[in-house]
Amino acid sequence: MKICFISLVFCIAFGALSFTAISAEPSIPAPVMEIEPWGLTTDRKSSGIYWDLQEAIAKRAGFSPKLQIRPYVRVAKEIGDADGGFTLMTENPEIIAVANKVGLLTDLDVIVLSRVDAPIATIPELNGKYVAIIHGTDHHHLLDGKAKIKTSAVVKSSDQQLQLLALGRVDAVLGVRQALVYKLNRMSESNRPKVGTPVVVGKIQAFVWLSKNSPKDWGPKLQAAIDSLRKDGTIENIFKKYQ
Repeated sequence: MKICFISLVFCIAFGALSFTAISAEPSIPAPVMEIEPWGLTTDRKSSGIYWDLQEAIAKRAGFSPKLQIRPYVRVAKEIGDADGGFTLMTENPEIIAVANKVGLLTDLDVIVLSRVDAPIATIPELNGKYVAIIHGTDHHHLLDGKAKIKTSAVVKSSDQQLQLLALGRVDAVLGVRQALVYKLNRMSESNRPKVGTPVVVGKIQAFVWLSKNSPKDWGPKLQAAIDSLRKDGTIENIFKKYQ
């Protein structure tokens, strides 16, 4: 009788452990690019548009996300090295080589901002102007065939772009609307340039990317999560949070 009782306890315990192992959410690595407002760290706390979105997408898809802020140039490498890693970004050769495009996240406006005292209201008015762009981006090619600009590359950030505009060292800045508006709204009054109406020069698309090493059924799960989060307004609300 005692042996049967011990066996029963063992079976129950083993069954509980097995159930826990089976029902546990699979872990999914999720590097987030370190560019404000997409991924940032403040007071040792990570956040950002893509940070919040990747966490929401992974959880809605039934995964346990392993989020980490990473320099932009390292994101694709980590996706290639890690089974099942996923991320959010626009299309570039590095990410295409290591990941499959799961689906469209959203369209992003690329805009030009100029100073109120020297306004640029149309694309043709950019001809011959000095325009600050972020080093490593190619959004200015949206102007090819429309306006010939003189580019002034900025090392890292939208913040530096706007500082150059405030100092009058460039005629305009060009970048993704969310990034420029985010930084503009957080600059001090004394340093913030007074800008005119944004000029939209085109759109780029942000996609969800999944490592080519991942299980085949993970892509549809992430796609279903995106559709669900778009339908209930979560994606829109996260973008609004970082205006």
